[in-house]
Amino acid sequence: MKNALTTKPVIEYLPDRPVEEQESPEFLEVVGAMLGMRYDPFIDKIKEVNKFGWNPEIEEGFSAVDNVSEDLKMYSVELAKASNLTHLRQLEKDLRDNIARRDVYGNASMGMQIGAEFFDAINYLPLPFIKGGSVAYKALKTGAATGGLVAAQESIRYPFDPLATKEEVAINVGSAFVFGAALQGLISIPITRRARATREAEIEINNLRESIDPTYKPTIVDEGFDKNQKLADFDTVGTPATATTDLNIADSIFTNSWLYKSVTTPMKRILQDKSIPDSVKLTTLEIANDSGILLAANKAGKALRPSVFQQSKLLDGEMVRVYDDLVQIWGKSTGKGVIKPLDYLHKRSDFESWVERVDAKIIRGEKAVDNFEAEAMSALNKFYDDWEVRLREEGMIGSNSFYKTDIKKRKNKINTLEKKLKTIKTKDGQAAVKRAISRQKQTMEMHQAILDEAGPEPKVMPRNETVFRPRYWDRDYIKKNRQKFETVLARWFKANPAEIERMTKDGVETFRLSTRTSDVKARVKDITDRIINNGDPLDFDQAFFGMGKSKHFKHRMIDIPNSEVLEFIHTNPIQVMRAYTTRTGSRYEFSKQFGGRSIDELLDDQEIELIEAGIKEKKRNAVLKDQRHLYERIAGTVIHRDASSWDYKAAEILRTAAQLGYLGSAGIATLTEPAKIIMEHGLGKTFRGLFGVMQNNQIKLGGKEARIAGEALEILFGSVHLRLVDDLGNNPLRSNIFDKSKNAFYLLNGLAPLTRIFKDFDAMMRSHTLIDYSIRLSQGKATKMEQEYLARYLIDAPIANRIAKQKWEKGDSGLYLANSDVWEDALAQNRFRNALGSGVANTILMGTPADKPIITDGIAYIPMHVARKFGMKEDPKYRGYARIESGLLGLPFQFYSYSLAAVNKTVGAFAHGQIKSQFIGTAAALGLGYMVLQVRTPDYVELSFQDQFARAFDYSGLAPLYSDLVYTSMATSLALGGPNLTNGLLAPKYPQEPNIADAVTAVAGAGPSVGLDYYRAFQNLLTGNIGEGTKDLGRVLPFAQLFWLKGFTNNLTRAVDENVGSIGIGRF
Repeated sequence: MKNALTTKPVIEYLPDRPVEEQESPEFLEVVGAMLGMRYDPFIDKIKEVNKFGWNPEIEEGFSAVDNVSEDLKMYSVELAKASNLTHLRQLEKDLRDNIARRDVYGNASMGMQIGAEFFDAINYLPLPFIKGGSVAYKALKTGAATGGLVAAQESIRYPFDPLATKEEVAINVGSAFVFGAALQGLISIPITRRARATREAEIEINNLRESIDPTYKPTIVDEGFDKNQKLADFDTVGTPATATTDLNIADSIFTNSWLYKSVTTPMKRILQDKSIPDSVKLTTLEIANDSGILLAANKAGKALRPSVFQQSKLLDGEMVRVYDDLVQIWGKSTGKGVIKPLDYLHKRSDFESWVERVDAKIIRGEKAVDNFEAEAMSALNKFYDDWEVRLREEGMIGSNSFYKTDIKKRKNKINTLEKKLKTIKTKDGQAAVKRAISRQKQTMEMHQAILDEAGPEPKVMPRNETVFRPRYWDRDYIKKNRQKFETVLARWFKANPAEIERMTKDGVETFRLSTRTSDVKARVKDITDRIINNGDPLDFDQAFFGMGKSKHFKHRMIDIPNSEVLEFIHTNPIQVMRAYTTRTGSRYEFSKQFGGRSIDELLDDQEIELIEAGIKEKKRNAVLKDQRHLYERIAGTVIHRDASSWDYKAAEILRTAAQLGYLGSAGIATLTEPAKIIMEHGLGKTFRGLFGVMQNNQIKLGGKEARIAGEALEILFGSVHLRLVDDLGNNPLRSNIFDKSKNAFYLLNGLAPLTRIFKDFDAMMRSHTLIDYSIRLSQGKATKMEQEYLARYLIDAPIANRIAKQKWEKGDSGLYLANSDVWEDALAQNRFRNALGSGVANTILMGTPADKPIITDGIAYIPMHVARKFGMKEDPKYRGYARIESGLLGLPFQFYSYSLAAVNKTVGAFAHGQIKSQFIGTAAALGLGYMVLQVRTPDYVELSFQDQFARAFDYSGLAPLYSDLVYTSMATSLALGGPNLTNGLLAPKYPQEPNIADAVTAVAGAGPSVGLDYYRAFQNLLTGNIGEGTKDLGRVLPFAQLFWLKGFTNNLTRAVDENVGSIGIGRF
């Protein structure tokens, strides 16, 4: 049986012709062009037959081919049937009109093209006749009916339309059945865009056929034509574009528009300001780049090195290797092996108890009782030994050789700065250079004092320890057992008189601390207060160096060994390793990236570069503020206040309540994400990957690569909620009732397991894509899009050559399998893993430091010319600004993590041509969005057609921020008593009566909204309105709105309402 997937097409290619850029057409012009393309070929044929007859005799001596107009020579075959010159000119006129219609249609936006489909009556014909049955049955029947009608229509149109091809007909019929109106934009793209769009669809269909039938080969007119080459790229292959400013975000209509720029972020502000020098932009990118947006430099094939943010992710992967090894050792020790589907470890509490006991033995200096414990001890010790080597190399754990070299470097730096000082004329510029000189001198003097006092260089170790483990105090436990804790400290201080070193004007001096009872008591109280009140439970100095006075001597504030205070510190080694990697990793990578400079020293240098570029002080302060904030996000130090303060606690309660009450269908919402995978890798390759998964489980290999790259770890880290929710206090050491409930919730709503599955699958596909593109680039066969794509992901031509030479494999499905563990080229391995990890994160989205406005962190910076009017003081770190920080400030943006990420990684990728399958991927997203609508909204059939489409678009993930803003603005306007902002075209998602409280919470975010819902529920219950109060409570109660439970919940609350209703308050 023949159909669109088995019939072998003859693919024809139109020759290039010069085209003038056209303005975007009006919507009604697009509608007219679409209808004209569909039906005018029939009408034109009828007119032709009426005027010239069905098969007119050719006028004697007339040759149509010889008289064809020059611009239509390529259609000589179609025009050769003209019987005379008048007939020929009529056919030429019809042909030009046809071309013009296609030009209008193709110059329209995708939204206009899809919107125009609403006006084609053929799309509506089957709807009244499809009744009864399930959603899937009706969808199948409607698709079949529409496909049948379109097939009949196409069979009539095809002979009369000289611009039609067989492949086009197959696309039209197939799209009508599978994707409906969403794919109709592919039907007849104009000459100006037809080559690119139609070619893309043809390639995808051919790839899909090859995946299903490996023996299939398309018939190509030009056998030497590269079937994977995009026609639009022919004139640019091998000739990289140049950019006036390479490190700007690449130009596009979208990224240059107010729609993009209004979603302002620190990264965007710096990269899109053309007055800021490239050196400053490069530093910003080297701090926080996530390869999420195309740069002008990437268009020229230029790649950056990995950022601090990207490199830190690889350290997560390294820590997880240790975890995986420990799990396997524990499994062997039990004799029962390991059951760990998707990181949900069976008997996790047993494993954690075992590994905690093993680590406690190391800390107490005890020996292993068996080989399994010995093997686990070795793995744990090696983790920290490896970190010691790294930190010593970077000077983060000082050594004599490091300090000697560092002092020489600082002397040279001071000489350079003093020369610069002579060239800078402005007072504020001179002040900036003097600050930098002063900082260098102060650090140099401190390092010299350390050298002067240093003896033989022992293994670096906190005082009184024989084995190193980070120390993170369990502040909640200490609060509850303060007296016991203080007794332990007092006993230690009396038995072990301590000495501390301090910097004075005369150098380093040693002070012996008093052991008198009253002094010890005061000291213990002070230390306990500082531990409890320290705003940062993961404080870097507490973990390794110490806190406060003697930080550079690398000893702790309290020289009591861990073995004496095990009861009062976090002892779960998995949590401790994770916390240590989180903080130490980002600081280590920062030091490595910027030559050992601290963030303050780096910003000193940045300010001088801005001064030399002529940037005024106000803008300099703004740039430095943005750079420091990006750094603090990555270092995990963006919160300066105590996260246990009332406002952070209140925000945590509201955020958690909103998640557990509102996100019961979050897993369903993520079902549109396979469309993004198709967009990234192509339909044919994605199907090939799917078949590979079914045949030989290649997805495990992809998952392994993702894990090594620090991705697909959300279940293990308990961080899957960060895909949708900004969590200011996401602390790996914390394991309270909120955290445990969220972990269970995201398992039950499906978001956690689906995220893991989709990330593993994308990693498998991305391994192939990166290797495939690298091989093609090394062979000179890569398209311009592929070259730009690789450069965006840190891979230029030299790196691609190195990747192409590694020991990757090729599976039965034809996909490349990386197996990067066996690669011998460390640089190729590093770039590949960075590219893979970033790519996975940019496909299965979660907001990164580069994606988010500052206010999402609950922080606002107020310029001092405004702040002074309110008596506010300048922040010591953020010159020119007062800093406001509160957990409540970020509440309006609680659920915007995914949407903000999509601005760069989905909409921006479309605008920059970084999507491999734009049209088919869009159709898939809309189709899956419609499916999500049907699941989440059982009464969707009652919605108008435009509401169904708008909701499907909203759920598709194509532009979630903008569609959400439309619905939020609509709801807010109605709540304020205003009009429907769409003038009735769309309905709000939920019925909305005028109500000031609803208007406020619509803007204030999900946290305040859930608080208002609880207030209304309990108000109704307490005033006797039991039925309504029960319904209100059922809508927000934790877990009650899980997609598989909400039907039961709603029926139950409805039953209560019907049977109990209202009870007079007097009955209580």
